[in-house]
Amino acid sequence: MSDERDIDFLLSLYEKEYVKGEIRSKESKKKLRYESKRKNRHLIFDELRNEADTINLSPNQVKLIRYLIDDFNEDFKNLHRKVSEECIILAFMFYVKKIETPSIRLESYKIFRKYGLTNHIFEIIVCRMLLRFMKRCPIKPCHNYSKDNHEILLREGIR
Repeated sequence: MSDERDIDFLLSLYEKEYVKGEIRSKESKKKLRYESKRKNRHLIFDELRNEADTINLSPNQVKLIRYLIDDFNEDFKNLHRKVSEECIILAFMFYVKKIETPSIRLESYKIFRKYGLTNHIFEIIVCRMLLRFMKRCPIKPCHNYSKDNHEILLREGIR
């Protein structure tokens, strides 16, 4: 009896996602790669937050930026292929800050110039973000636009 292993030990050994010596599948490797990229991007965000102490972000804004990083993790480079990940994360930070204070300007902060975030690059990133959000929940027309009520009212002299 003492030579046999405890059943709980054996169950816990084989319930793991990866057993030592086992070859990982392509899906598993892909999942690990995306997860490591996601963690790295969160670390980059923390470093940028410490570096840009003049940009005061509320806890809700930080959560929103972390959500954007997680949401665009697989399509991160599709937002803009030529800029660094730091620049894209800074665009997320500026986007969240711009929602709260529309008068904020990119030129006012040195960190944006340092990582190459310009108005043109910011505009491209935001447009691609919004395009993805619109694909997720498309807008469907609710009125019948084949007959124009305004035109009918004008023609009949009711209006």
